[in-house]
Amino acid sequence: MVHGRQAPSEGPVGTSVTSPEHRRPGGLLGRVNVTADIDPCLVETIGCFFGEDFRDTRFFQVVPEGLLYRWLRLFCGNALAVTWVRDVYIMPGGVDYSDYAETCTPWHTDTIAHELYHVAQFRRARLVQWVLDWLRDLRKYGRDHMYERPVEVEAESAAANFRASPEYAWLRCERGCEE
Repeated sequence: MVHGRQAPSEGPVGTSVTSPEHRRPGGLLGRVNVTADIDPCLVETIGCFFGEDFRDTRFFQVVPEGLLYRWLRLFCGNALAVTWVRDVYIMPGGVDYSDYAETCTPWHTDTIAHELYHVAQFRRARLVQWVLDWLRDLRKYGRDHMYERPVEVEAESAAANFRASPEYAWLRCERGCEE
């Protein structure tokens, strides 16, 4: 998976990414750091709701046909996004995160909340146990039915609970979103 030092262009949520390499075509792996494009108020509000601090979470857009894209499609099927420890990898077409503040897209909120819940699950689980459970579930559900895994159902429920929460209603009100 992805390990190594944190590059300057891979800052935490809400930091300004000033590196000219921020928008490179994706490098060797085929990912572009889009953390600065994710609404930090949304991430903070979801974190408060889940009782977690997601400031160290990074978001990456996966570049079509890059190495990472091929690897994730092979092992994760048609997932919209994939979370690994504290990193969220958004697949092409997975989330339109760039204009959330203007559009208040509920689908976007659900996906981000779902993936941030996976970050919280990673924190609670031991890495080896997470990987073993994933391999067991891959065999049990198959690549294209991984959404039926208990951790996926739990994350889906958590995202729906967030969307029904007063915290989400407050955020929508702050953004001037229509009901």
